[in-house]
Amino acid sequence: MKVFLPMPLIALYVLCAALAAPVVAQQPPPVPPGARDVVRKGAEDRCYRPRTVRDLDTRRMADVIGAGRDLCLQLRRVADGPVAWRFTIIRNRTHPDGPVWAVLHDDEDAAFEAGVHAVRRYGGAMIAVDTDEARFNGGLDPNHSFAATAGQAAPCRVRAAPAYTAEVLDMFPPGAPVLSLHSNHEGHRLTGGLGDISAAVSAGGRHGLPTGSPKGALSDPDNVVLIPGRVPYVENRAAQAAARYFDGLGINVIYERVGRSDCSLSHHVTLVRGGPYYNIEVQHGAAAVQGQIIDALMGWLGVVPVPGG
Repeated sequence: MKVFLPMPLIALYVLCAALAAPVVAQQPPPVPPGARDVVRKGAEDRCYRPRTVRDLDTRRMADVIGAGRDLCLQLRRVADGPVAWRFTIIRNRTHPDGPVWAVLHDDEDAAFEAGVHAVRRYGGAMIAVDTDEARFNGGLDPNHSFAATAGQAAPCRVRAAPAYTAEVLDMFPPGAPVLSLHSNHEGHRLTGGLGDISAAVSAGGRHGLPTGSPKGALSDPDNVVLIPGRVPYVENRAAQAAARYFDGLGINVIYERVGRSDCSLSHHVTLVRGGPYYNIEVQHGAAAVQGQIIDALMGWLGVVPVPGG
């Protein structure tokens, strides 16, 4: 026998069933694992366990990064139009006010290793571009992408990358020296080598200043401190003073006169941001030598190791 319910009772039944059903809140789109939403730039980033992230440099240095509670591993992601940029950031939570280092090429493992040790020893932070161990990010050179506007990008024939440029440079407090770490192939192409950095070669606006007090592997011509400036070396007294200091320690210097920008970090700092810039460049794999030069540069800048560093 069929039972027919009056329409008001049917409506009441449907309403009760709807109220009894669990309410599913609408969730925002998921953020990529280990990424930070750009609009949350001021938010505090979480600290990741180094063995849980995909970055191979971080996992290789996991024992150093994860030792104690001083270092905090953070992951960030920004986008310039269709181009996404990923960053690995190491901060010294105990001593956050130390120097800041930029490692722009993900295939330069010695630079990353030396940077981690520098953050532990001197405090501060390091920002490293993550491109899955490749040198370029989808055909873009991270060290030739510093252009916040179309006008800045025009001389380099690249697209402006304001988010990328800001993400890196915002790491450095106003007036603080911009410090970068690189490694390169042995020798210079002009003398039969494979690289493009050597204190034994002066070319393309770069003036090589080999040390007059060589000290073994430290003084190899491929291991240098690069200092840029807008005037010729003979007119730059600050660069000359730095070169004399490093020469006394057996460390080579390259002075680069900056004119037309190539959108590298050194050119952008010299022409746009202003302030001192130092790049420590060594042969691939020479992390220990890079650490020695870091110590020398910290001495020049008056930075002392943190307690226990």
